[in-house]
Amino acid sequence: MTAGEFREVDLDLLADYLGGALDGTPEEAVVARLVADDPAWADAHAALVPAFAAVRADLA
Repeated sequence: MTAGEFREVDLDLLADYLGGALDGTPEEAVVARLVADDPAWADAHAALVPAFAAVRADLA
């Protein structure tokens, strides 16, 4: 998997990243790089972080 494989933000992959499902995998590094380097991925990440927090709060 390389950054070049992603033309659009993969929200499922990003959600897996935020939820910890990619911890310790090569995909974790790929998504981290995309979030750091690609404005579309960075924007999606910024939008999903508070949504994840809200869902976790609701579930608690």
